Amino acid sequence: MPAGPLFERGFWVEPTIFTDVGNGMTIAREEIFGPVLAVIRCETTEEAIRIANDTEYGLSAGVWSTDNQRALDVAGQLEAGTVWVNDWHMVGAAYPFGGLSRADWAANSARTRWTSTPRRSSSTLTCPAS
Repeated sequence: MPAGPLFERGFWVEPTIFTDVGNGMTIAREEIFGPVLAVIRCETTEEAIRIANDTEYGLSAGVWSTDNQRALDVAGQLEAGTVWVNDWHMVGAAYPFGGLSRADWAANSARTRWTSTPRRSSSTLTCPAS
C-alpha cells in the first residue's frame, strides 16, 4: 500500500489483473485509466480481433507476439487510433494522436475529424532483441 500525504485519502489503485472477464461485462466495455488489465480468453486470432474491435471507443490497442509479421497483420485489423506492437505507451511528441469512434469524438470534439483524417493515427513496432 502506498504511503504519504498524497495517498491518505485513497485516490489510487493498485495494479490489478481481472481474469475470467466476458466481453459483455462493464470492465470490458468501458475504458479504465489506471493500472488495470482485463483478461478475455478467446480460441482464435479472428475471435480476438472481433472482441478487440467490439468497442465504442478505440483509443488504443496493443499486440504482443514473438512473430512480428503476424503481430503486424493483427495490428492492421484493429480499429484503434494507436496500436502498439510488442510495446505499450511508447509515444513520440511528433506522433499523431487520436482515437476512433467515441474516443476520437471526445478527444477532438469535432465531427469533421472523423472524415478528414486517416483511420489510424499511429502504429509503433518494437522488435524483440535477437
